[in-house]
Amino acid sequence: TAAAWAAGGNLGTARAYVTGAGLQTAAIVVAGYNGAVKSNVEEYNGASWSEENNLGTSRYNVATLGVQTAAFACGGRTPPPDTGSTTVEDYNGSSWEAAPSLNSARTYLMGVGTTTAGLVAMGANPRSTASNLAEEFNGSSWSAVNTNGTTRRNVGAGGIQTSALYFGGGPTPTATEEYDGTNWTAGGNLGTGRYFTSGSSNAPGNSAVFAIGGNTGSSTGATEGYDGTSWSTRPSLGTARHALAGAGTASAALAAGGNAPPWSNATEEFTPESTAANIKDFTTS
Repeated sequence: TAAAWAAGGNLGTARAYVTGAGLQTAAIVVAGYNGAVKSNVEEYNGASWSEENNLGTSRYNVATLGVQTAAFACGGRTPPPDTGSTTVEDYNGSSWEAAPSLNSARTYLMGVGTTTAGLVAMGANPRSTASNLAEEFNGSSWSAVNTNGTTRRNVGAGGIQTSALYFGGGPTPTATEEYDGTNWTAGGNLGTGRYFTSGSSNAPGNSAVFAIGGNTGSSTGATEGYDGTSWSTRPSLGTARHALAGAGTASAALAAGGNAPPWSNATEEFTPESTAANIKDFTTS
């Protein structure tokens, strides 16, 4: 059976500039924009979405990291003004509370890892600029770490704090960088340059990440997989879109919402290629 994306349950609130975390069968999507700035939070159980308690601060283009029962929403934009935020909120699977703030205010940033070992990087402040700043969370506070080699915003990301991958974004939409917990190094370029892309957020490391959708001048459904060295093509989304939420792993990815345009509530689930024996009768001796 060929690998493919298939339709899942629709989001309750169609929106773009939304981010996600968790697994294909236990995901969370946070905030967004659909003509108005949103504080909506929804959880996915592998079949349908349910509305949960809202963020304390409405915003979009936040960095979401963690899992469905323990997630962070970091930074983002709450216009006006046209600037980023340092606000971080902590989700315990039911409600949100204030968490330690980022050191550098940003929007258009991305995050990976967990609420005890998180990483946020790149972004913009104000949104017309781009950043190479990175910060790590150690369970109690954020600290600045080595900056990445390329200054970018609207990136995608996947992996964990000590094995992360950041890709795409402007102004170098094919660029990929790997982070090992200390240093950033250049990785293989994306085959399709894009910004406002998303990644499989619960990738176990930088060698099993998807780049999902994005904007190439118009919305795309192009999907690529990273093997630790280079990107290769995967089946495209059924609905081309950018500024969407990604979650899951390379073998069980999830895509939700985005700008198709207009605002989308579509959810798609990825199933990898599989094989099955086709034997009617056999004997052994």
